[in-house]
Amino acid sequence: MRILIVEDNPSQLELLRSLLAAQGFDTEECTDGAEGLCALELGGYDLAILDRMLPGMDGVEVLRQYRSRGGNAPVILLTALSAVGDRVTGLDAGADDYLAKPFAPEELLARVRALLRRPTTMQTQAVSAGDIKLHTDDGRLVGPAGECGLSAREAKLLKLFLSNPNLALSRETILLRVWGMDSEVEERNIDNFVYLVRRRLKNVGSGLRLNAVRGFGYRLEVE
Repeated sequence: MRILIVEDNPSQLELLRSLLAAQGFDTEECTDGAEGLCALELGGYDLAILDRMLPGMDGVEVLRQYRSRGGNAPVILLTALSAVGDRVTGLDAGADDYLAKPFAPEELLARVRALLRRPTTMQTQAVSAGDIKLHTDDGRLVGPAGECGLSAREAKLLKLFLSNPNLALSRETILLRVWGMDSEVEERNIDNFVYLVRRRLKNVGSGLRLNAVRGFGYRLEVE
């Protein structure tokens, strides 16, 4: 089971990581809201533990955007705000559970187990933006002029951009989300795969443009 932890407090992050690892869970960690949203949208997690107070984008907004785009992984929202109104706001945004800090480790684990026992709906198998649709189950890209197949890496890279239209993504974010934290892949590999994805977009007659952002990364331009 894979669990995403989105928490900016180093000591709290280490506590959660250690607690879950001791129970046999694989974890991935993010320390700001935008990074957490990006990770959630890439998918592959059985559950997410999301702090409410995050730099850049707070947890409630991360959750709202994730749910509005069809994300359905169960999410536990952690927060120091425990008033009824705060809990209602979190649940209305799409949280499956809400736990106030400080919490007992046994209670957190019990809530994790309860959510993982719930039956989940099928993950969305396609993501769209502009004039294209990417079928993530088989890497099939469909556009105005037809369709073509993508490799698993190409599909993962394109899905990242389609999930963040018109948003400039840094090279560091792309490497982390497409190749992984422990990868030894060089940054020039990004350029190679961007070139391939551009060719795929052209093959299906798409008007979308994957443009370089000088000194930073890339952005998918979607009207």
